[in-house]
Amino acid sequence: MTNDGTKPRLSTLGLMFWTVSFFGWAYEKLYFFFFVDGTSDRGFLTLPFCTIYGTTVLLAYFLLGTPRRPRLFPHRSVVLRVGGYFVAASLCAAAAELVFGALFDLLGAPLWSYAAHPANFGGYVALAPSLLWGALITLAMGTAFEPLARVYGAIPRFVSSLFLWTVTLCAAADAVWNFWYFFSFGAHFALF
Repeated sequence: MTNDGTKPRLSTLGLMFWTVSFFGWAYEKLYFFFFVDGTSDRGFLTLPFCTIYGTTVLLAYFLLGTPRRPRLFPHRSVVLRVGGYFVAASLCAAAAELVFGALFDLLGAPLWSYAAHPANFGGYVALAPSLLWGALITLAMGTAFEPLARVYGAIPRFVSSLFLWTVTLCAAADAVWNFWYFFSFGAHFALF
């Protein structure tokens, strides 16, 4: 929902998906550059997107709404409303990591492992990262989601749809290429 109570257009949500996926990729690149190995290729796509981030934010939006307009916790108390949202957002993040992690592990292309973290489940999910993602989702959905929806909603429909379809088709081609490469050569394609 936006401030005027209207739901964002599908193209607006699509643009938000790709925006969040890009910022997720940028976060991963910077984190690994400064704190891990410096050059790690993040995500499965060659394009600069980690789609688990966009998927998780849209999952939170569709299931939970926003902290200001929650679907599951419409309590008057801000503490209970935001606290409930945080717990549910943490569960959304954990579910997305479990599904994506298990899927890519089954394909033989594990993208991450939380095996070294305490309180982990199969290395796919760990308590501390899930709580961190829950807090970040709650913060982002409470502060940035509605303003970004208004900005993207103000873009002419033709322009936003054209951009959305262009990025989506490029990402789909990228995914097909990467899956083909992986199943043909047994390794993830990397440009560098």
